[in-house]
Amino acid sequence: MAHLAAPGSLPCWSTCTYGCGIHPPEQADRLAAISAVADADPEPFPQWPADRAAARSVWLMVHLQYGRAELDGRSALTEIDGLAAVVAGRELQATMVAAARVLAQHMTAVQGGDIARYVTVLSDIDAMRARMPQDSRTAERLSLVELLQRCVALVARADLGGCRRCSRS
Repeated sequence: MAHLAAPGSLPCWSTCTYGCGIHPPEQADRLAAISAVADADPEPFPQWPADRAAARSVWLMVHLQYGRAELDGRSALTEIDGLAAVVAGRELQATMVAAARVLAQHMTAVQGGDIARYVTVLSDIDAMRARMPQDSRTAERLSLVELLQRCVALVARADLGGCRRCSRS
């Protein structure tokens, strides 16, 4: 009852959240509430820990994007690294956690003024892209995220000429 999808698959909220863009924090909070109900299941499906980790990564992504006061990129990154261990070997869940990691890396760079960390974000994006079909919508979106990340890095370095070139890409 508590598990929201058939064994071996993620619920539709996960693919929609990852594939369809940002959702409001209230929706992420409802996901967390549903996950709490599933956590109480005395006999969860074997993949529930991985699904739960993916759900938590979605919650972190949404709340980082909306600037939730008690969250910062560095603490989210620490938690996400723990979630990555839980989802190891489960591609869909691992991709969702990887997306959260990209965002947390970005927020850590922005919040700390850490220009060098932008390079880490770009390598995380490359690693994510390598794991998926190049003709997927997600790979397309990653190309856009990568372009935006490169432009943000140029702005952080005050590279006006690079910004102009990036804006024409």
